Amino acid sequence: MSGAPLLLDRRRAAALRPLLPGRTPAEWHAALVAEIATGLGPAHAAVLAAPVAEGEDFAWTAPGARSRPFSALPATDRRALTEALGAILSDIRRLGESGAAPTLAEAWPALREVPDLDALHVVDGRPVLTAWAHIPARAERPPGLLARFDDGRAWQPPPRFPWRRWGLGAAALAAFALAAGLLLPLVGAALAPAEIPPCRVDPAGLATLQEAQREAARQDSLEAELARLEEERGRRRLACPLPTAPPPPEPPPRRAEAPPPPPPPRREEPPRPPPGPPQPSPDAERAARAGGRSGRLQIILAWEDTNDLDLYVICPDGRMLGPDNSRGACGGRIDVDANRGGPNPAPGLTRTPVENAVWDRPPPGRYRVHVDACCGRVRQMPGSAFRITIRQEGQPDRVVPGYARAGSVPPGPMIVEFSVLPR
Repeated sequence: MSGAPLLLDRRRAAALRPLLPGRTPAEWHAALVAEIATGLGPAHAAVLAAPVAEGEDFAWTAPGARSRPFSALPATDRRALTEALGAILSDIRRLGESGAAPTLAEAWPALREVPDLDALHVVDGRPVLTAWAHIPARAERPPGLLARFDDGRAWQPPPRFPWRRWGLGAAALAAFALAAGLLLPLVGAALAPAEIPPCRVDPAGLATLQEAQREAARQDSLEAELARLEEERGRRRLACPLPTAPPPPEPPPRRAEAPPPPPPPRREEPPRPPPGPPQPSPDAERAARAGGRSGRLQIILAWEDTNDLDLYVICPDGRMLGPDNSRGACGGRIDVDANRGGPNPAPGLTRTPVENAVWDRPPPGRYRVHVDACCGRVRQMPGSAFRITIRQEGQPDRVVPGYARAGSVPPGPMIVEFSVLPR
């Protein structure tokens, strides 16, 4: 691998909360990579992307030629990525438990925390983590997204050579050889068999045995002749011709069927009235009242309680538009975020909340829409029913219902997928 490193991820520093104080992210990266490379090898150390401070942003880079984020992978590749990452993180955890890597032991388990699954990347076929040891700024506690991939096996010290057991075994073997050398001649003499007298055959018994053998031979000859006769009978039976079957009776003459009645005359339907003008979308009107803009592409999330739901949109280039990155992802912007919690909460709660994402020039490609109950919790009830309205220039509005449950991991389950065609 040569050339400039790949830029894997860039995030606003204000949207993240670091879990490793006392050093800069670059100092932690240098110390951790050195210990992991010494204890496990450079392949394990390459799992941590290098952090780079860029003004109000943080970026993470890694050497390589090609990278793909977790959200852009198919289901089979996601499973392979999490299995490989789980094996590497389990080895790193056991290295910290062994006592051979004090910096790693100090950083664990905060080292394996990430703000979301888009911090997982595949670089030239190997797993790489960005935004490691960081969580969302408004999260109440670390979400533990990568803990489920750990194999759970604790570190075990290497076994010591059993010198005492081997010494006792060698001594017992030597004693046994000495005893065998002394006692074998005596035991052999005691167990030697006595002389066996020669066997004599009675002439009368021998004649009886010979007669029995002759009777057995005659019985075999009779059974063979019987089998030959059975075979001959079967051949003669097959040679006899079979009797000819009588011809089948002629079918009775068919009766003439009456012709079907003519079909009834077709009634002419009156012309349908022309369709009226399209009805305005109530959720679009709700978003407009809350200050939301409309554009060539508009995605609206609406629900009917005071819970805090979050709208996430994964763009065709793999970047994600969400509450922590509400501006700039592939040209989109979230301009309304009702019932917002976290460190910068909304000024009030409403029972007719709405979130609005808008693009003036949406890039062509595939878009995926996700909905999450904020921070794995809700304010009022265990979940919320919602509606996603997709408005594209020149197309009718598309409304997709859904239900968000507490305890989901951002960005939550995918609700709908659609395409924007090039203009």
